[in-house]
Amino acid sequence: MTETLHRQIAGLGHLLDIEREAREATTPAALAFVMVNRTRLVLPCDMAAAWTMGATGIRVAAVSAVSDVDQNGPFAQWLIGRLRKQAVSQIMTESGSWSEAPTEALWCPLPGGPGGFVLLRHLPWQEADKRIAERLAATFAHASKALGPQRIAHNLWMRTNRRRILAGAAALMLLLAMLPVRQSAVAPATVVASKPLAITAPVDGIIAEVVVQPYDAVTADQPLVRFDSTQARGRLQLARNSERVAAADLLKTRQRAFSDADASASLSQTAAQLDLHRSEAAFAQELLDRTQIKAERSGIVLFNDPQEWTGKPVTVGERIMTLADPAQVMLQISLPADDAFLLKPGAEVAFYLNIEPLRQIDAALTHVAYEAKMAPEGFLAYRMTADFAKGEALPRIGLKGIATVYGERVSLARFLFRKPLAALRRQLRL
Repeated sequence: MTETLHRQIAGLGHLLDIEREAREATTPAALAFVMVNRTRLVLPCDMAAAWTMGATGIRVAAVSAVSDVDQNGPFAQWLIGRLRKQAVSQIMTESGSWSEAPTEALWCPLPGGPGGFVLLRHLPWQEADKRIAERLAATFAHASKALGPQRIAHNLWMRTNRRRILAGAAALMLLLAMLPVRQSAVAPATVVASKPLAITAPVDGIIAEVVVQPYDAVTADQPLVRFDSTQARGRLQLARNSERVAAADLLKTRQRAFSDADASASLSQTAAQLDLHRSEAAFAQELLDRTQIKAERSGIVLFNDPQEWTGKPVTVGERIMTLADPAQVMLQISLPADDAFLLKPGAEVAFYLNIEPLRQIDAALTHVAYEAKMAPEGFLAYRMTADFAKGEALPRIGLKGIATVYGERVSLARFLFRKPLAALRRQLRL
């Protein structure tokens, strides 16, 4: 590849960069800077200047290698005077235009635009230079139109009103922060019996059979649990045999009492022995009756797998199951301690079952524990209960779901930043 081709490719790249920079210019001053400084990459020159024409006349917008143009300087005055004498309407070259500057000038007015640029150097300008200048002038004219009065006015408005916009946005955010919203918290909840009856072991023994199944409906006096009665039956049989022996001894003593003074004296003692054995038999019968637990009232039985209880030894008072009325249920809520806020009885509760997540069941808070304890779910929580609203279809005991508890109205800022501020306070140990 020849050196000439290298220069041509490099020049084409510079031309494309200049056109891109012209399109990206956001102000007329930035566009004028591209005209007088970047153009020199494709049209080498010693000096360049850009001018504009407006209602106030001709003005020098930029001069190459100069940051601030002096409108009263010699070069600026020469350029303004030259344009006043003869308007430049097309790309043209001129020799010996100004004695104090390079003699060869290339005048490049912007097509359809109020302004243009001029390039000065000592070497004559070629026809190829004029074609490149025409393309650049068209590009700068297009960019200048994009930076019309509306765009300039918009940029000026944005700059002068930025503080006003920021102040308005801050006021709006403050207003939104003061917007009142209802406090709320989401917590796991379970449907439980409101007045359950605990079924406990009446005697020490081994459970032989659980007669019912979980959630079975039972009636009063229906058998629920049977204990192993072998020992109780043996004890009852022994007590009854002792009772029969004591009754026979009492009969014999009464018959001998008519003729034997000693028998008459032991009559009361023999009668007392009979009473003792009768009491033992009655107690043994009561223990045998206790080996079968019966329902005290109608309801449903709540417990786990009956196989877990079969053959298991239990002590007196150990809970085996619960008897509950399906028409008397309530909601038990475990509100995490981190989400807790001031709640009072009567607060609204919206409950959603896991099996029916779109159905809302209304309830009202009835009790809030004063102390947080470890919940079965494994986190520190406040235990709360709620009664379902009248007219609601009562869910089955044992069903779980999510409850949303509503409190008093507070500002949106407090609602959003309560937990972050609490976490920050714990981190800083304030």
